[in-house]
Amino acid sequence: MFIDSNGGSVAVAELILRLLRATNQDGDEPCSIITVAVSRASSAAADLLSSGDYTVAYPEAKLLYHGVRLPMPSSVTAEFATLVSENLKSSNHRYAMSLRESQNGDSSSGFSHFGKNFKNTALTSAT
Repeated sequence: MFIDSNGGSVAVAELILRLLRATNQDGDEPCSIITVAVSRASSAAADLLSSGDYTVAYPEAKLLYHGVRLPMPSSVTAEFATLVSENLKSSNHRYAMSLRESQNGDSSSGFSHFGKNFKNTALTSAT
């Protein structure tokens, strides 16, 4: 899938990904998803780019990832802030351990995100 987008709705990006990963009417397994950033992949488009089984970015492509905003309760209490902080630390720790495990295995295979291997490649232009 070639991507050239400033982004958009995360819900739409997730819908596109679900459709690409769905089986066909015969129940065949979906094929591998190759995502390619042609000139830009920002915001939700960058998330979609990184969700491919194999990801490619042209050298001149510009990628923009940013944090996700979540609706907050009307008043943030100390207890709520502590809970959010602990959840974030736990999530970051799990992700770091996943990356470490993938590097202890075959480091040429890219990186692993919660058990899924990704390969990231930048194309070089022929001169």
